[in-house]
Amino acid sequence: MTKDKVLELFGFSKGYLSMPLEEKVIALNKIDKGWDELPDDKYNLSESGMVAIMLLDEYLKMGKPELAKKWGDVLINDKNRPDCGEKELIKGKILFESGQLGEAKDFFKIAFQKSKGRIFAGEPKKYVDVLKK
Repeated sequence: MTKDKVLELFGFSKGYLSMPLEEKVIALNKIDKGWDELPDDKYNLSESGMVAIMLLDEYLKMGKPELAKKWGDVLINDKNRPDCGEKELIKGKILFESGQLGEAKDFFKIAFQKSKGRIFAGEPKKYVDVLKK
């Protein structure tokens, strides 16, 4: 039942990439609100991770790390996700975008060590550049 409702949330993002910014914000708000209304077993579903990753990434792209934090926390607290540096990368990205570069660097170092750098493939160069400072 909850799985169906989580998948329903993705319906709000249909055509998301081609939406104007105002419509994207509306879609994200609908997904966010729908998430809050789901029972707590939503945290046990792998589909929840897909929702969280989408919203985390979109809020970071929009320059809204305070909203991304909620979705980062969903991923960080997911005990079913492997410990491969992803959680530290997420935390580091949120801190970086919040202007907390020193703390971000600490988390990026851990992510780099756990993944032997692989976790940074496809990520914006600015995150790797923090490690070099």
